Amino acid sequence: QWLAGSARRSGAPSSADEVQERISAIFPEVRAFTQRRGLNLSGGQKKIVSIARAMSLAPSVLLLDEPFEGLAPVVVNRFIEAVTTIKAMGIPLLIAESNLRTATRIADRLYAIDRGEIVFQGDPRSALENEEVMKTLRG
Repeated sequence: QWLAGSARRSGAPSSADEVQERISAIFPEVRAFTQRRGLNLSGGQKKIVSIARAMSLAPSVLLLDEPFEGLAPVVVNRFIEAVTTIKAMGIPLLIAESNLRTATRIADRLYAIDRGEIVFQGDPRSALENEEVMKTLRG
């Protein structure tokens, strides 16, 4: 029920069933969490629930702040799959991520910021090949 959300605007799913379908396409495992208390969820499960709740509102842009922070590598891979699914749905994402290697796996465009200044913008893979950018970001 909580996945149904309350926003009803252009492009928003018109029924709770449509919302459930959309979220299940991203996170099929979320249905198992609906009857559990938040205190009993792992960190990764809590992040899944927070993204599912945001998706229930049919966002025009989804902002994720450090979505991979503190997650086990296998969970990071699962989140990368989810982000790929969200992108395929045509929903733009703006992701703030400190792990450059993870960011380059999912980004279409990358902005690297050091001390508040953009030190690189462009193709994500070229950031990894740019020694100056890598040196700056490593500190």
